[in-house]
Amino acid sequence: MSNPRYVPRQFLAVPRDFGRRLEPEWVTPDATYDQRRLAQLDASKLQHQIAYGVTELYLKPPRSTKISDLAKALNVEYNRLQKVLSGAVVMQFEDFSRLRQIIGHQMDYWILRGPAAKYVRAVEADMRRRQDRAQ
Repeated sequence: MSNPRYVPRQFLAVPRDFGRRLEPEWVTPDATYDQRRLAQLDASKLQHQIAYGVTELYLKPPRSTKISDLAKALNVEYNRLQKVLSGAVVMQFEDFSRLRQIIGHQMDYWILRGPAAKYVRAVEADMRRRQDRAQ
């Protein structure tokens, strides 16, 4: 694994919140942020949304899947997956695609942004609650 140019969770006020809180506190860009740094911040936010979806929506009970099970299903090393989900390393498109093959279409909802994103997430959460009650 090569050394990344940045660490996604470094853009959070509390780095351990990466992938764990729906809306963590992000650093505020200042005048020193050039286009590249702003792109890294934006990519970090996108990776966080995916990591949150995997850890808080896909892996949480009543599901019995663990990160080690998911890593095996993805055919990636546990350490790599753990680092991606915690924001210690940059997620690659291949990582996203592998996750999408296992998890499915709901990953598409996790990367949405803007006003429509909150609506879609609310509908998705309502659907999950209904499914949980039906079981």
